[in-house]
Amino acid sequence: MRSRERKHVFRAATRPSRIAAVLVLAACFPGVPAWAGDVFEAEAAGFHVKLESGALTQGAEVDTLAGTVTIWPVATPSLKWTLKNARLVLPKGSVATGSSARAGVVAVGPGAKGGAVTVRPGFKGTGDFEIFVGPRLVTVRGSDLESLPGGTIALKAGEAPFGSCVHAAGPGSRLAAGRLVLAGSLHCGPWTVTASTLTVEGSGLSGGGTLSAWGKSAAMSYSASEGALAARGQLSGPDTPWTRIPGVEAEYRIEGPKLDLRLQGPTVALTFSALKVSARTTAKKPDGSAWAYASMYPASTRGSGGTMADGPFEVAKIPAPPAPFAPCPLPVLPTPADAEKGMRDACEAGARRTLVGQALQRALDVCRSGHPSPPVVPTLPRTISLNLGEVFP
Repeated sequence: MRSRERKHVFRAATRPSRIAAVLVLAACFPGVPAWAGDVFEAEAAGFHVKLESGALTQGAEVDTLAGTVTIWPVATPSLKWTLKNARLVLPKGSVATGSSARAGVVAVGPGAKGGAVTVRPGFKGTGDFEIFVGPRLVTVRGSDLESLPGGTIALKAGEAPFGSCVHAAGPGSRLAAGRLVLAGSLHCGPWTVTASTLTVEGSGLSGGGTLSAWGKSAAMSYSASEGALAARGQLSGPDTPWTRIPGVEAEYRIEGPKLDLRLQGPTVALTFSALKVSARTTAKKPDGSAWAYASMYPASTRGSGGTMADGPFEVAKIPAPPAPFAPCPLPVLPTPADAEKGMRDACEAGARRTLVGQALQRALDVCRSGHPSPPVVPTLPRTISLNLGEVFP
């Protein structure tokens, strides 16, 4: 038994006799697509579908296009999208086009010259979908697409590269005129942004998701940076307690710590900031205060006290988790004034006038402990490595 399917392979050559035969076929058999040379066209769910090259297989209930297909909204013919390596299925269910037209067949403007374009209820298929959104070309590789009412195409599977990053197209991904929405996850090297929604429009990129690193979650927002996709987020933590600086007689404290994350390609750049970073000596004056104290502030929130740092905090690029450390700059401790010198000298002078021997030495010790001279102030490291799990609990 012969198959009821008919398969047509389109080639570049077009003869007048073939065109005439096609037009006769369209007139005699309503609902059978008409094509000229290597072109098959149909309208479905508000979209125009055109087979540029490849093969058409006609079945009893569906027509299947394989090859390269262009798709564009009927209302916006200037928007043209290309589906390569396509397998697109169009049901044969006819759609009424008005009292003056045959059900399922409608002429398509002056260029048709008597030809016809089948009107179908919709389409679905697979392929590599090349989409122009404004000046930006986005290719959804391995896409699984389906037309929806209202001039929308649902993308149920596939992935779209953005530089060295790839965004998956999962449930909720869709394409409408001038707007592409990808829902799924963004993968940039070892980093993954989950629960991600990336919106591509002529004006740029937007959306966001959640980046998980070091056991923390940061909300990320998308933008275009020098034509590439970038994601930015922030971690915030509570004020830290005074913490000893390894190797020196000093300690530090951070108030309002923040960590700005910038994901671009496979790298995350970290910029540390805080309302205030302070350091002090562990050696104390008789009144219990530190001999030396200094603070530094981000350039945007400079305070009125303390010693200023040289410029903003630095940016550090770090590897993917589990690397748990980020650098924090430290202020320079000043050399303290010898505020007790006058009283200490007077005390020692009085002791020398009245005492001798061991009694003098004991008196001098009392003078020096009661009015001490400042200790040698330690030189602090330029930065200290912060344990992100401790600073951002």
